[in-house]
Parts: sequence; C-alpha cells; structure tokens
Amino acid sequence: MAQSTPQENPAMRKFGRELARLRGLSGMSQRDLGKATNVSGSLVGHYERAERNPNTEWVKKADEALEAYGQLLKLWPDA
Repeated sequence: MAQSTPQENPAMRKFGRELARLRGLSGMSQRDLGKATNVSGSLVGHYERAERNPNTEWVKKADEALEAYGQLLKLWPDA
C-alpha cells in the first residue's frame, strides 16, 4: 500500500492554507513565525505548502504565536 505525501493529503493542504491565512492576518512573515516557533522561515513555508508535516508541539506554538485561539489545533489530527 503506497503512502500519500503531505501534498496529496487534503487535510494537510487545508492546514497549510489556514496557517498561511492566519499568518497573513497577524502581519507576520514566514521568518517571523519561524523565529517565534524555533524553526526556519523556510520550514514554515514547507508547512504552508503541505510539503512537510509539523509535529503537534509546533502546531501548538504556532497557534499561540498567531493568537489563533485553537483554530490551528482544530485542524490538526494529532492535537
């Protein structure tokens, strides 16, 4: 059975779009969010494009940094 890549997973694409939307609303760059969550801005971009999957701890940090009040966590299956 072949495993799907994050890009092929509709839930991951939805998460990435919401992450990008919330980041934009907050006025943060990918680099800013990366600094706030201890990853590179490049990795934040990978998460937004569903090229990589963040871990649950990062999702919690991003939700807090973006003042998303649980919106990201609701989209994260492991939270």
